Amino acid sequence: MKFFYLIIGLLLLQACKHPLAIEGEGDIVDRLAGSRGCTLEEFRAKDARCTDNAAVGEAYTASYEAIPREGWVFTGWRGTKCSKTTPEGYCDFNMPLGFVEFIADNLPLFNAPPTIAVFVQPGELFRQEIAGPVLEARCLACHIDGGLSGFTRLVFDNVTSANQDINNIKVFQNFLETVEDAEQTILTKVRGGAGHGGGTIFSSASDEYDSLVRFLNLLQGEGNTSTVATTGFWDGIRMADAQATLRRAAIIVAGRLPTKAEISQAKSGAPGLRTAIRGLMNGAGFHDFLIRGANDRLLTDSLWQQGPFDVIAGGADLYPVMARIENDFFNRSSDQDPEYRKWRRDFTFGFGRAPLELIAYVVEREKPYTEILTANHTMVNRGSAKIVRQDAISFASQNNLVSGTIFKPAKNKGHVVRDNVYVQER
Repeated sequence: MKFFYLIIGLLLLQACKHPLAIEGEGDIVDRLAGSRGCTLEEFRAKDARCTDNAAVGEAYTASYEAIPREGWVFTGWRGTKCSKTTPEGYCDFNMPLGFVEFIADNLPLFNAPPTIAVFVQPGELFRQEIAGPVLEARCLACHIDGGLSGFTRLVFDNVTSANQDINNIKVFQNFLETVEDAEQTILTKVRGGAGHGGGTIFSSASDEYDSLVRFLNLLQGEGNTSTVATTGFWDGIRMADAQATLRRAAIIVAGRLPTKAEISQAKSGAPGLRTAIRGLMNGAGFHDFLIRGANDRLLTDSLWQQGPFDVIAGGADLYPVMARIENDFFNRSSDQDPEYRKWRRDFTFGFGRAPLELIAYVVEREKPYTEILTANHTMVNRGSAKIVRQDAISFASQNNLVSGTIFKPAKNKGHVVRDNVYVQER
């Protein structure tokens, strides 16, 4: 069975022969040992280094890098996929010798599809990755004659014709030749900086942004380098002073305005501001902040807000104490009994809110955050404590709009597991 799974996994390579191929003009080099790879001339001559790239009597371990020839740019790999752990820009393969020998002995007729390094020229790159995805999609609405940005130094041709792409490439070339820090200016504005009237067009993590970087570098003869524009991005941005920072933090974290003493402390310098903000992280306001933030991610408040959920549905036998109390209620009244409704509201809230209260408990006591998953206890309110057989825990009298809002840590001793010794009687 192990060999079966090995074969399935290795069929991605299918053999100890792994061809390399080139589309466009460039070379594939082995950046580790230098013993493998495929030059453009070797590929065109159908050299065995490219067509076979065989691993015989050795492990197949290689990290390939694609190097574009002058006037070309590398755009990615196709064919047999590189290792998922390959560093960006490279293409790694790592087959131990035992795997290679097994494939050679048992699957001698298999040949892997080639891994292809794809290189394109500026015009082709422009047509594939810039004209439609960048210009037409986001730029031609404004950066044209008569458009909102028709007065700027980047005004493109928006008339569909055989020469449109050539004209727009020339617009980029002219901008790069005549404007200081032209590439950084374009990339900064694309990311929403330097007062760009169109706001953020693409983030630096987007495919469109990467394409634009490659295209601009290629126009400048810089090959396949990749840079992120930072110059001018923060132009016009001013840091808030200590008092404004503290006020925002107090409203968000503590749900109140800062006191005069806290403002004075914040104004004393950076350490004072940190201490003042740290002081906001306690009390009911901070607790509510933690509950809100956790619920925004987990949405568990919907459980108690929209009615009972499965594990505590009416008549559920997972919690015998709950089932017994509910049965006693029904024997003497109905589900419309105000006392019954209050009882269900309390413990439903207790079970539904418990995950959020556990997160708040861990944070407020500065415990390792992993305890939100690994803690050996849950959180209970006055309604759920009895159901998990922890009714000895005392809760102070509460006048909250939502009853049972005080939570304490407790172990769940009231849950019955439906295993092979489970027996139910009514």
